[in-house]
Amino acid sequence: MNSFGKLLVKLGATPPPDDDFWYNPPNVPWGSFLSAFDASDTALRIGTVKACVRLRSETIASLPCQVFRRTEQGREVDYNHPLYYLLHQSPNDDMSAFEFWQTVEQNLCTDGNHYSQIFLNGRDEVSKLVPLDPEQMQVQRDKETGLKVFVYGPDRRTFLADEILHIPGLGYDGVKRMKGMNPLSYMRSTLQLTDSAENYAVKYFQNDAAPKAYISHPQRLTSETKEKILKWMMERFGGVKNAGKLGILEEGMKIETLPISHADMQFLELRKFQNTDIARAYGVPPHKIGELDRSTNNNIEHQGIEWVTDTIRPECTRIEKRCNLQLLGPRESSLRYIEFNLNALMRGDSAARAAYYSSLRNIGAMNANEIRRAENLNDYDGGEVYMVQGAMIPVQMAGQQQQQLGVAK
Repeated sequence: MNSFGKLLVKLGATPPPDDDFWYNPPNVPWGSFLSAFDASDTALRIGTVKACVRLRSETIASLPCQVFRRTEQGREVDYNHPLYYLLHQSPNDDMSAFEFWQTVEQNLCTDGNHYSQIFLNGRDEVSKLVPLDPEQMQVQRDKETGLKVFVYGPDRRTFLADEILHIPGLGYDGVKRMKGMNPLSYMRSTLQLTDSAENYAVKYFQNDAAPKAYISHPQRLTSETKEKILKWMMERFGGVKNAGKLGILEEGMKIETLPISHADMQFLELRKFQNTDIARAYGVPPHKIGELDRSTNNNIEHQGIEWVTDTIRPECTRIEKRCNLQLLGPRESSLRYIEFNLNALMRGDSAARAAYYSSLRNIGAMNANEIRRAENLNDYDGGEVYMVQGAMIPVQMAGQQQQQLGVAK
């Protein structure tokens, strides 16, 4: 690159595509160049990341979390259990259950771990759950006892394992890895590329959406003269605020543009691919974030079902197992368990639900009141009776019935 080109780059211009600039290693180490995306607040400035985190956290937060008691007939909701109110209504004085579960999933999406302090009452029952900042938590083994401990905050307050509800994400094994992996860390290159493309678009439109250009002069100019000309040009004609202004070039100067178009760069295709790549990492179907290129009326319903079965259900199971382990314990887990109700997400349209309920009622698998409860309707007297189709008989009796009809004739 010649001195004029270096001056252009110094003033903010982009080097030509065939310049050695693009093939030399950057001055800043790659790890520190991307380290900003380890922080959740930084990553959430990217629209696709925020959309994916919001979709996952709000979907799980909208599901009712209930405590069930095992019975001889199957199970029933244990409304009187102390955990039912905490998990279904309010885990502490400052949060609703929706806000709590939204925080849990947001922590898992941006840090790979969630931590809540467990408070007990005088009867050793869980009375409150208070979320803690995952970025300030360290998990380690005590050197003397070998027990797992949690060290929190700048004052290094230490908690025992039974004082913290720890829900780890992908990568946790309890031995070498005491925490789940931070998803933002292993997506740093993808996030950096997405952020760079967005910054490029911002700067491009701040510069009046004008292509990169340079000024040619028929004579050789000194470095001081070049700087004065460029400074004058940028002050008078650079940026959106100077859009539409006319200028005069003297002494045979010309403005030349670099022959690079967004179509050649596949800029729009790059941004679409980055959106899809981030959604793929979070298990979010592209149509959920507005990428409808490959979605049709025939497959979008199935994509919605796959969103529940392949993303939401495994994440709910991860949370349920941890809550059963740490909030109920081994003994009580044999009698009760905690579970999210996914039925609302699997409903489908009205016609599909009607056919589903009809088929179950016709074979005696559901009664009318159970169907009404599933649709958030009140019971009615007599609705607990199980019904079957009266015309249906065992296959072995089909011939006997035909013979009896023939004798009657």
